[in-house]
Parts: sequence; C-alpha cells; structure tokens
Amino acid sequence: MTNFFSLVWDVDPVAFSIGNFLSVHWSLVFSCVGLLLAFEVLLFQVKVLPENLFSEVKKPFSGPFPFFVLVVLAVLFGAKAFSLLFGYGADAAHLSASLSVSGGILFLISTCLLLFNKRPRQQALALDASMLAFLVFVFFYQTGNFFESNSWGKPTQSDKGVVFTYQPTALLVGIFDKVETANVNRVSSEADNQDFPLTLDIGFIKEVNQKSEVEDFINSDLKSSIDGFELVNSHLAGRINSESMVYEILEDTDGKLHAKLMLEGVARHPISLYLALLSIIVFLIITLLNKSGVIKCVGEKAAWVTISWFTLSIFVEYTFANQFNWVILSEKTLSLLLVGVAIYYLLNAQKIVALDRERI
Repeated sequence: MTNFFSLVWDVDPVAFSIGNFLSVHWSLVFSCVGLLLAFEVLLFQVKVLPENLFSEVKKPFSGPFPFFVLVVLAVLFGAKAFSLLFGYGADAAHLSASLSVSGGILFLISTCLLLFNKRPRQQALALDASMLAFLVFVFFYQTGNFFESNSWGKPTQSDKGVVFTYQPTALLVGIFDKVETANVNRVSSEADNQDFPLTLDIGFIKEVNQKSEVEDFINSDLKSSIDGFELVNSHLAGRINSESMVYEILEDTDGKLHAKLMLEGVARHPISLYLALLSIIVFLIITLLNKSGVIKCVGEKAAWVTISWFTLSIFVEYTFANQFNWVILSEKTLSLLLVGVAIYYLLNAQKIVALDRERI
C-alpha cells in the first residue's frame, strides 16, 4: 500500500506559467516564502531584545529590513562564489542545485562581524537572530528542491522510499519524436514479486498508427534508453532486465496508440526532504533550549545551530546520498571548519558573559 514512506513523485518542477514567456519553478516559490518567513523570525528575535540592536549602526543598515537585505545578498554571493570554487560544475547557473550552504553561512558571519565592528555583544545577537532565520529559509529551500526532484539519494533496497519519475519521463518525451506523453503509476498488486512495481504509460503521436511500429519502438529505441540512459535506468528500470519487459499496446477512443509497460521503480532516499525536516527540528530544539534557560550566553544559539546543522547534514549525506565524496577543498571541509569555530566559541562563551552580564 502506498503511504508517506512509499510514493511515486512526478510533480512538474514548474509551479505555474505566465503566458509562453515565463515559467516559475517550485524552488523560486518556496524560496520566496522562506525569505518572507525568515524575515519574520529575524524581526521577532530583534523585537524581544532588551536593547536596540541597530542603535550604533550607521544608515542605510540601521534597521531590521535593511540588515536582512544585506545578509541575504551576502549569503547569496557567498553561496554562489563557493559553489564555483568547489566546482559545482556544469549546473552552476541553476541556483537550487549549486549553492554552497557553508559558503553562504561564512559570508553571513562575516557580514555580522563587519557591520557590528568591535561590538562583540551586538555581533553575537545579530548572529543568533540570523542563524534561526537561516533554518527557516533552509526548510523551504530544501522543500522546493524536493518538489523539483533534486538531490535524490541512494536506493533504499525496499519498497519504502520515493521513486522520482518526472525527470526520466520528461527525458523520454524530449528525445523521442514519436512519444507525446509518458506517465508512471504505482501498481498496487500484493502478488507481484517486485519491490516497487510500476506501469509506464507511453502515448504516441497520431502519426504512429500501426501497432507493429510501436512494437519496433519498444524493442529497439525504448529498451536502449532504459539500458543506456542513467537518468531513466536509475529510477524506472531498477533491477528488472529490459529484455524481459512486459507490455501491452492499446488504442484510445480517439484512435491514438499507447503502450503500457511493466517496470520496477527504484525507491530512493529523498535527501532534500530529509534536510528540510532536519532544519525545522533543529530550529524547534534550539528554540526550546533557549526558552528553558539551557542556552545562556549571547551567540550560543548561533553556535549550536552551526554545530547541529552542519554535523547532521554531513551525516545525512554520508548515510543516504547516492554518492559521497570528500576532497580537501569542498563543502564538507568548510562545514567542519565552521563547526570548529562554533565549538571554540562555546568553550570561550564565559568570556563574553564576564564582559557583559546581561543574559538572553
């Protein structure tokens, strides 16, 4: 039975289109919502402070909104710059697939240190508010990645997981002129021995009107694509041999032919969804620890966010990612350096308390 832990994900990455000239992707929609709510979190954090955080900041950054805009621009610049430095490759123009989170956080920290120069308490308070806002944004950012089927992980080796089908079906429609539509559905057959039985329903253009032509297409072009295209094979073919593929050819009421093929889906770990849930869990835990008085010194919230987020995100990637590589100049190395800085701050937090007796 299909449930939350076992589903076929075929959501179109385009949320909506405006005419024929503008397509708005889910990543942009969720990122905009995330920025709006992140600002609300930062604004709330600033308002509950017993002092004016921006009292000594010169214009035009002497307020929550100008500060937020500056931080967002700095984070985007740092995330993009370090993604290029780390060699996020050919897709570097695609924001949702090529941003360096650790690079963005490094620039966020640098912005707070420079803006509140030589005022350690204000620097720490600004980082506290900014890092909590960061977690809120990451939740929506990674949810947008999930909607666009980005960052899928390794197979789960069972029927529990997510089969990402939009990209492979879109590829089939894009590369074959004869194919008009391609849709995947889960087969709810208890008797099937496959872990994740699927039907691939391929609709052909009206010019393809002979069943023999459809059979030739399935036995040559389609089987070659299943065997040869990694994007298709990684999601739709699974452990089934294309030589033993079962199919039937049907005719619609309007006379168009379509083929229904039995395949096995590959259930994978949804890395983006895991990171989205991780960010909101860390946010709730840090907030509860702050309210309960466990977090006492200014800057500790930012330090704990840094330690928990980057440590757990590396663990998630190591455990569930399709490929896990580690080189010296990489996102993971910078993440661990930031964790080291955060740990150093926690070990020396009492010095800040000694200089400034006010508690959060």
